[in-house]
Parts: sequence; structure tokens; C-alpha cells
Amino acid sequence: MDPTPPPSPPPTPAPPAAAAEPALSNLPTICPICGEAREEDAQFCEACGHNFAGENGAPARIGRLRGPLLWLVILGWAIIAVIGLAWLYTGLYGL
Repeated sequence: MDPTPPPSPPPTPAPPAAAAEPALSNLPTICPICGEAREEDAQFCEACGHNFAGENGAPARIGRLRGPLLWLVILGWAIIAVIGLAWLYTGLYGL
């Protein structure tokens, strides 16, 4: 028999500070962007994605491409299409 005690489990991490999250009771009950009612414990609008705890009332970005990035994606797809059509044309007709 080994007289050494088994190793103790690692300490559990402390829960995050409650001050890090905004008080949900202070948030508006109706979304200022789309007018939908806010769920009781929701921080984001279910309809438009607005961050109720946001600073300036701007809607949250939901993945839409805008500005130069949009044009870069369009240009990339156009280049791929032209190369694909050229490859298809020369491959099928052997020109």
C-alpha cells in the first residue's frame, strides 16, 4: 500500500465578475431599430440583431459585406468566372 494521499483536484476558476455584464434590467424593453419587444433576458434583438447594451444604438453587424471588401469579393468572383470560362472554352473546343 502506498501511504501517499491521492492528488487533489485543480482549483476551480473564479466566476467572471458580475460587473462585466450590463444589468439586463436597465436595457430597453423595445428595440429602437425594428420595434420588436425584447425577451426578458436577451442582450440582442431577436429580429435585427441590435445590441441592447451597445454604446451608440447602432445595429449589430450581422455579416453583411460593405464598401471595399464587397467590391474585392465581386472582383475576385469575376476573375474566377473569366478564368473558368476561358478554360472551359479552350478545353472543350481545343483552341
